[in-house]
Amino acid sequence: MTEAFTNGITAKIEVAINGVDEAKANELLQKAHEICPYSRAIRGNVDVQVSLKQQVAN
Repeated sequence: MTEAFTNGITAKIEVAINGVDEAKANELLQKAHEICPYSRAIRGNVDVQVSLKQQVAN
């Protein structure tokens, strides 16, 4: 049996945004990812996963 093997680059980015609630932080994160010049340059070529880091209460 032959297994398919593919090479590729992936990026996982974990972001913390202080001072806003989780819903707003997720909205800001997605908008930033859409307009970021680096994200735009690699879109379709690199698997990028962005996520919100759990915030710690002060």
